[in-house]
Amino acid sequence: MWKRPKNKFIMNHFPLPPVTLIASLMLSWLIMQFFPLGELPIDSWWGIALIGAGLVLFMWAIPLFKKHATTIEPRGTPSALIAEGPYKFSRNPIYVGYILIALGIVVLVNDWVMLIAPLVFLSVVNWVVIPYEEEMLDAELGDAYRSYRARVRRWL
Repeated sequence: MWKRPKNKFIMNHFPLPPVTLIASLMLSWLIMQFFPLGELPIDSWWGIALIGAGLVLFMWAIPLFKKHATTIEPRGTPSALIAEGPYKFSRNPIYVGYILIALGIVVLVNDWVMLIAPLVFLSVVNWVVIPYEEEMLDAELGDAYRSYRARVRRWL
């Protein structure tokens, strides 16, 4: 029996994860314009590598939603469990990809202030979006999801 997730109101009034990521990057960049903290001790090629890794992970995970005929929309109702590809290692590979991309941008922009973006995104996704998605998956897919959740970590 389906029950309404506790934080449905919050999810319906909160920006979707890609919007949250872009907004947090823009906010970090704006703060950096007025309060730069200085350069990161890391070569810029790491930024390109992180962005590349995030894009690969993202592009590996996305087609599986079509293959399994389920929604990719965080507010949508899931109709199937995806437990293959990157989902064998992480329950949230798309969000891991977003974080890698954000960290890559941080390295390329090369200022400590930019770390605000991935931290804000991670906080929102970890404490608002994922709990909602997990409640939906549990309600819709039951034991199959609970078994999957027990054997695959939330992040890595």
